[in-house]
Amino acid sequence: MDMSNRMEDVVERFLEQEQFRSFEGERGLERLNDLTKVLGYEETGFRHGSPLEQFLIDNPSAIEALVDYIKDESNGTQEWKFSFLQHLAPDEEE
Repeated sequence: MDMSNRMEDVVERFLEQEQFRSFEGERGLERLNDLTKVLGYEETGFRHGSPLEQFLIDNPSAIEALVDYIKDESNGTQEWKFSFLQHLAPDEEE
């Protein structure tokens, strides 16, 4: 597994593989949840229908800002990159 790739490139490849092209509405929130699961965050503590959830559904640019934060190498860890690399299809690893 090649860890020399930039975090941004690894996340972009993952987004393309999963066909996450838009982060609008409820589907955008589901995609953000999928991204955070890859990073190792569990499905606990978040209640359905919360004000934060409604905010993110209504403001896809806020979700995109969070995705940009994940892509920024200085905000993440090597574990984040490793997690994304593990979720890439074998032909996407090279």
